[in-house]
Order: sequence, then structure tokens, then C-alpha cells
Amino acid sequence: MPSKTSPKNDSLNNSLQALQELINTAEKSLCHAKNLIHHLAPKMPKKADLLEETDGHIYKHGADQIIEGVFDGQDMIGVDKKTYPVPANYASKSKIVEGSKLKCTIKADGALQYKIIKEVDFVTSTGTIIRDGDHFVVVSQDGMYQLLPAAVTYIRARVGDRIAIRIPKGKKATYATIEARIPAEVGLTVA
Repeated sequence: MPSKTSPKNDSLNNSLQALQELINTAEKSLCHAKNLIHHLAPKMPKKADLLEETDGHIYKHGADQIIEGVFDGQDMIGVDKKTYPVPANYASKSKIVEGSKLKCTIKADGALQYKIIKEVDFVTSTGTIIRDGDHFVVVSQDGMYQLLPAAVTYIRARVGDRIAIRIPKGKKATYATIEARIPAEVGLTVA
């Protein structure tokens, strides 16, 4: 004898089926969006390409060694073509834009101290924070750029938040610098 289902159970089953279809559609859309990120994101410039012959010097100042270089969005590439780690909290709070010239002072005790010596020309834009695997990315009308996790944390932003960003003017970039989080009540909705 077939079991009878109540209208209430049918309604619940229909709702669950509709929810499952929505989840499947959302997962497919997310997968498609991630594929677009990989195809549209600017290719990372070679770190050596950031440097020009006139991009800096290496010299001594007492017991300290001074190395000048270019910020690649995450680290400094010195004129000696070596990578020097820039603390993410310093890069975030100082809002260093990729391509800016830095000076790294290596103290006698091995401590590294950074200073911006020439900020690159930049433009400001807006975008939305998304997550691509373990990375934060901002999608803006100018393109897609990686974000330093420390910068996202520093402004207390989350995935889906709108932010103002700085990107180098007239140059390809991998990273954007966060200028500020845009409050939702401002009402900006265009990427």
C-alpha cells in the first residue's frame, strides 16, 4: 500500500529541492567567476622588470647598509635584484602602491627598517572584495588585483565589502593598495 504524504511534507520537499537547485547554481556561478579571475587577472610582471637602471643605490651609512629598490606589492626588490620582505602591517598602514621606491636600512643588528623615498603616481578606484582560494582579491572597473591580507584585516573589511583602492597610474599591477572601506550606507554599487 503506497504511503500517503501530507501537503505539508510535499511543500517541505519542494522547498528543499528548490534550495538545492539554488546552491548548485551558486556553486556553478562561483566556479565560473573564479575561472574568469584567472583569465582576466593581469599577469604578474617579472620582478626584475620593476627595476630600472636609475631605481636606486646601495651604500653604507656608518654600520648600517642602505639598499634602495621598488615595492612589488608585497616585498621590495632591491637594486641588487634580491627580495627584501616588507612587513605587511607597514605596507598596509603606509598605503604603499606597487612601483613605489623604497629605502631599506639594514641595521648592524640585522633589523630591517623601511622608508618610502618616492611614491609612484597612482589612480584611485573602487571595487568589491572577493576571495580566490586563500587570497583576497578586489574586483574593480579597472581590473582585478590581489590584496594584502593584513590590509583587509587592518580596515576590518570582509568579503563583499566595497573599498577604495590605489593602483599605479598607467602601469600593469598585480596588487592594489586599500585606501579605505566604503560604508554600505554610501550606496555605491557599481564595481
